[in-house]
Amino acid sequence: EDTVSPYSSNWSTTSVPDGAHSITASARDTSGNTAEASVSVNVLNIAAETLWATTATPSIITAPADTPVELGVRFVPATDGSILGIRFYKGPQNIGVHTASLWDDTGDQIASATFTGESASGWQQVLFSAPADVTIGSTYTASYYASVGKYSVTQNYFTAAVVSGNLTAPATINGVYKYGSGYPTETYINANYWVDVLFVARGEDRTPPSVPTGLTITPSWSR
Repeated sequence: EDTVSPYSSNWSTTSVPDGAHSITASARDTSGNTAEASVSVNVLNIAAETLWATTATPSIITAPADTPVELGVRFVPATDGSILGIRFYKGPQNIGVHTASLWDDTGDQIASATFTGESASGWQQVLFSAPADVTIGSTYTASYYASVGKYSVTQNYFTAAVVSGNLTAPATINGVYKYGSGYPTETYINANYWVDVLFVARGEDRTPPSVPTGLTITPSWSR
């Protein structure tokens, strides 16, 4: 019997190998009678690209500012693809609910999600309910809302473009923020607020499988 989580913030990319799997649910009454229902799913694991490695860390883990703020990074994909979700680096004082957003270059919100199950500090990750398509050469912004401030930052970071695989974070107008929530466009001394994306190229489409969140069982009891 295989266990496969649905596509959500706790979906594991390494829980089971690629291929066909069967999920079986069982029900038992107080007399010990049982009934089962099964469903087949096809699993395709995700190998997402990011701007920074999971070992990358900010020079300032906790900034002293305590004003609610939206913090982001601007990026350009080198090929058509999809953004599966967003991650950000969190210091121990950056508490409260965090919401991720993906924006196009006109400020329209393409996708959003709320982080859950965060650790006290380190990289946090959330997946969108569905992958968000992005286009080669277009500029997008990935951001998260820090309701208490206390964000992580590295100042004077974007003095040159950051290139990682199919992703480029340009040096011009990057490390963006907005006091309060919403589309961030302001910058300050080329700061990096350590926001990142999970990207898959269209030619390597790794759309997560459609996995049922529940099964309906109609028992046929035998005594």
